[in-house]
Amino acid sequence: MILTMEEVLELLSYICDNRPMESPWLCSIRETRDSSISNLYDVNVTNVHSRHFVFKSNPVVLGYRILRLPEYHKRSSFMIDTNQEVQINTFAVQSRSVRETAYQLTCTITVDALMGNVCKKTCVIIMTGTAIGNRLNSFPIRLNNGGPLILKPFYNYKFTLEFSSPHPVYRLVDSHFRDVTLARIKHAIQSSRIRVQHKTSLHVRKIGYSL
Repeated sequence: MILTMEEVLELLSYICDNRPMESPWLCSIRETRDSSISNLYDVNVTNVHSRHFVFKSNPVVLGYRILRLPEYHKRSSFMIDTNQEVQINTFAVQSRSVRETAYQLTCTITVDALMGNVCKKTCVIIMTGTAIGNRLNSFPIRLNNGGPLILKPFYNYKFTLEFSSPHPVYRLVDSHFRDVTLARIKHAIQSSRIRVQHKTSLHVRKIGYSL
């Protein structure tokens, strides 16, 4: 669209005065700007974003740091609870320090859904894939039928990991290097969160999930 000189001057006057444009063929700049901001906000609210629950050293903010243990373990466990339906997508674990650049990692994960002290449901997941030696590797978490692992609100889910061979583990310690036997970390996303609790050394360093 080509504007005449009079229309250009009229448009400039509206811009300078920060007034909405009332022309039927030209949108108000302010209205367009407000609409764009509103649309951007709506997209952020309605879309499902992938999130990560990460255990990392941050004694100032989180109150703990990561302490990698010298020994390898085959078994570990932790609890997850949430107040909103959550899909668990990936677990990231530390691979073995091996000479070969890659090896096949296999871990059997038993998931118990608890209501109070009563186990309502149990499922078994096989986490497997190629691991690159001496680094953090991420593996998909899927049910044996190929479906996603969905956590329901107000349940406690106990995850028990059993590796086919020993793998590196770590503990969380405070600023005085004392064991933190119960870790609680909250991710506030649109009034939702997950919480992880554990009392043993851990294999999992990062949990990928979506709401």
